[in-house]
Amino acid sequence: MHVDLMLSKEKRAAQMQQERDLEHNRSVVKILLDVARTLGRQGLAFCGSGSDKDGNFRQIVLLVARHNTLLQNWLDSARLRPYHVTYLSPQSQNEFLTLLGQQIRDEL
Repeated sequence: MHVDLMLSKEKRAAQMQQERDLEHNRSVVKILLDVARTLGRQGLAFCGSGSDKDGNFRQIVLLVARHNTLLQNWLDSARLRPYHVTYLSPQSQNEFLTLLGQQIRDEL
């Protein structure tokens, strides 16, 4: 830890909050990857035929959030989401699929 962080309570508190937020974000991304893995394993479509709001991925994430305060707090709090991302967009879903596909290839 840097000396200036040890000397300043505000800086130390901000650093500790940043570390908690980072861990919170990691936990949320793991949940989102689990949703993507489940949809992929079941061979279900990620997006609906209408808007992205009707897609299976988004709807399952919202369902899980109703029962998981960690995810619900993350979706509700812009402070916890750097750059205000939600990872619910089709681009994020494609990235999740790419990451999961790479993991499967690495295991094979």
